[in-house]
Amino acid sequence: MLARETWPAEDAERLLERAQLVFRSLGTYQPTYLRQYLTAARSLRFNAFLRTPLLAEVEVFSTPPAAAAPATVHLSLLEGDQYVLQQQLLPGDIASRLAQYYAAALPR
Repeated sequence: MLARETWPAEDAERLLERAQLVFRSLGTYQPTYLRQYLTAARSLRFNAFLRTPLLAEVEVFSTPPAAAAPATVHLSLLEGDQYVLQQQLLPGDIASRLAQYYAAALPR
C-alpha cells in the first residue's frame, strides 16, 4: 500500500515501523482485519476484530512525535455498539494496554 504513495521516505519508514509494532501487538489476540487504508494526513487507519467480539479501530500516524504530544497511535475498542476505550498511545504500549483491558474484562 505504501509503495504507491509519493510520501517523503522518512514518513513512509516511520509509519511502517509504527504499524509493524501495532500489528505485532495485536497478533496474540487473533485479529481478523476488516479494512485498512491510508489517509490524506499520512496515517494508516484499520479495523480488526480481536479474540472476543471486540472491534479495534486503530490509526497509526507517520508524523514525528512532538514534545507536547508524543502519542502516535489512536486506539479505540468497541464492544457491541459501545466504545469501551479511546486512547492515544505510543506504538509499543498497545500490547500492555490490551493486556490490561482483557485482565479487567475477565469475569471474577
